[in-house]
Amino acid sequence: MNKNPFLFGPIVSGDAFYDRVEIEHQLFRAVGSGQNVLLYAPRRYGKSSLVARVVESLRREGRACLYFDMMKVNSLEHFLQSYASAALALKSRTSRSLGALGKFFRGLRPKITIGDQGEPSLSLDFSSPPDTRTLEDVLSLPESLGSPEKRVVVVFDEFQEIGRLSSTLPLERIFRSVIQQQRNVNYIYLGSKTHLLKRMFCDAARPFYQSALVIEMEKPPRDESVAFLRRRFELAGVNVDSGAIESIVDGSENIPYYLQALGYEVCEVAEYSGKDDIGAAEVTEALARCVRRMSGVFETAIEPLSANQRIVLAALAIEPTPRFDEAYRRQHGLPTYTSIMSALKVLEATGLVMSVRKERRVANPFFAAWLREPAFTAS
Repeated sequence: MNKNPFLFGPIVSGDAFYDRVEIEHQLFRAVGSGQNVLLYAPRRYGKSSLVARVVESLRREGRACLYFDMMKVNSLEHFLQSYASAALALKSRTSRSLGALGKFFRGLRPKITIGDQGEPSLSLDFSSPPDTRTLEDVLSLPESLGSPEKRVVVVFDEFQEIGRLSSTLPLERIFRSVIQQQRNVNYIYLGSKTHLLKRMFCDAARPFYQSALVIEMEKPPRDESVAFLRRRFELAGVNVDSGAIESIVDGSENIPYYLQALGYEVCEVAEYSGKDDIGAAEVTEALARCVRRMSGVFETAIEPLSANQRIVLAALAIEPTPRFDEAYRRQHGLPTYTSIMSALKVLEATGLVMSVRKERRVANPFFAAWLREPAFTAS
């Protein structure tokens, strides 16, 4: 067998990327015309890889791009330090010109250092807890680095996380107030907690209401997934029959990350068995290997859950549903509707359950398969 052609886990690029031509074109045109964009989808749908391709294209055009992951920020002070340093790293500046930015910061004392390779970096000295003026100064940095001809592109990944950075400042209002005045910056907001992002951008009472073009990234069309799998298996020199390919799409629930992960494992099964012709039995074995490999992660995820949360999770693994009516509750031995809603709040907040077209389901199809396994094995 040739080299395994499936790639999952890191940002996927090049030939290994599962091409999402229509959304990529939509994003590129929107940003190119100066439009801010919200792109949201559940985790593992390929948002970050897609935006990375768009950013790469924009950089080839000479656009300065800043990617910032809000999930990695643990406090407002941390955000200010990291965002200011990232913004200033967009352009190569001398120590002298960076020093001139000291006048720009009203609530901070900037400290500029030059690294071994001559690259400048900025740290900020907080004389007191950051206030509104300090945040406005830092958020305004990209505007000072761009121009109407070549706007800076800022990507905020997991943007809904700004809500947890401060209990004293109205961060949504401050972010929106600064961003709406900028003419030299375009923003791409990404996020996987779709229910939070929908409220943030679609609720008329929230600051970001109708402030961006909203794009929901859905699962790829099934026929495109089938064609993608065929192309990748051909590269591997593995003959996978049509029924087996359909089983891969079903086993991964047609979610790009899991599609690639299961395709990878099918190739490994082919290599281990020495088979060049793969059918449904080998796909079943590959899926079982994926589940076994992640069983430790699943055990850790389920350990802190309450009895009601586990019961609801197990029911959704067997039968995803848009509503928890009496028949569904009775069939799966579920508690009261109020108890179910309380359990779902935790399961959705932790990312174990997602809602797609109002249907609740276990977010990870391999986790769902693990949950469906019997609790014992007969000897």
